[in-house]
Amino acid sequence: MVFSSPVFSQSRWHPYAGASASVDAGGYFFGPSVLAGTDYSLGDNISASTYLQYFSARLNDSYPDGTIEKGKYRSMVAAALIQTNLSKNQNTGLRAGIGIAFQNSITRSDINNNLDTSKRNIFVAAFRLGYYMSLDPHQIIIEFDAAGPHHSTEGTPPYQYEVTELLTQLSLGIKFVF
Repeated sequence: MVFSSPVFSQSRWHPYAGASASVDAGGYFFGPSVLAGTDYSLGDNISASTYLQYFSARLNDSYPDGTIEKGKYRSMVAAALIQTNLSKNQNTGLRAGIGIAFQNSITRSDINNNLDTSKRNIFVAAFRLGYYMSLDPHQIIIEFDAAGPHHSTEGTPPYQYEVTELLTQLSLGIKFVF
């Protein structure tokens, strides 16, 4: 494997890939997501991290009143964070990060044959909390990744309303650092 060469284990670059269970802001869409990125060591306890995360899910529900709801959701998050090592050990322990993310999402819903599509491109805060475990020279990480908050106005006049999402996307997953 190209990434497992000694070049990466001795450098400041630490590429990673992972899988997560993710949920959208409303909790309607839940499913697997994948991410890939890299950390760049800036010093003993601080690093810069960038990643791309792809999340896609479907919804197919029937309600007691006869309503049938089908939906599709797709989200792509590109994030840049500064993260710090919260433990004394460089290869294991808790790490936390904060930064900015760009999120592109599309929601398509069909409720009783009433079709609606919403697309958005937003900048939001990005957060990370992870526990690193050493597999010398690699690492396994269990972590939370979150994007948000976001405030918007929904609907059309005169039926507009304010919406605040504390998190636009939340993920819990596992990563492998090459």
